Amino acid sequence: MIPLNILKDTPEPYLRESPADLSEADRELRNAFFYAAIPQHISLPKNEKGEDDIKGMSGGPILGVGHSLGKLKYWVAAIQSSWFPESRVIRAVPLPSIGYYLFRLYQFYVDAR
Repeated sequence: MIPLNILKDTPEPYLRESPADLSEADRELRNAFFYAAIPQHISLPKNEKGEDDIKGMSGGPILGVGHSLGKLKYWVAAIQSSWFPESRVIRAVPLPSIGYYLFRLYQFYVDAR
């Protein structure tokens, strides 16, 4: 498991304006991403050049861990979607956002029938 430092704001290099043709719901979904930094002291897999590289982990789960009623709890909190090696930052989609998107996709499919 790789610990993450959740970033409060989207890092400036990764800010993008939503295209004007996106609906408000699609813009909300696109803005649901969160960013987290992998601390420098955490050793990561290396690529053939010897550089830190977590390529291939996109689509993998990000687990939340916490205590409730004196018991350790864990859950799938998000899905990792992008890796920015120069800053050791990942982008992820929270699970509730994925559920919302899948529901909208299903509605689109049903309406198209």
